[in-house]
Amino acid sequence: MNGDYGAWQRRFVVPEPVVDDSGGVARYWLDDGSLDVLIRREPCVDSMSGMNFPSQVSVLLDGKSYQGCGRALR
Repeated sequence: MNGDYGAWQRRFVVPEPVVDDSGGVARYWLDDGSLDVLIRREPCVDSMSGMNFPSQVSVLLDGKSYQGCGRALR
């Protein structure tokens, strides 16, 4: 997982997460509770750039919550 706008300043390597991909929502999490990622396939507009993205993303990482937009990376 990459943070800081994909600029690679922060990179997190985690074990294979548990995955639930149903109903237009994908959830990835670690059983120890240190990571929980929720991806909703709903349009999202980045509040800083005004760019449109196909997904809304919520991340809980080590107790800190992050919200934003996202798209699939190749």
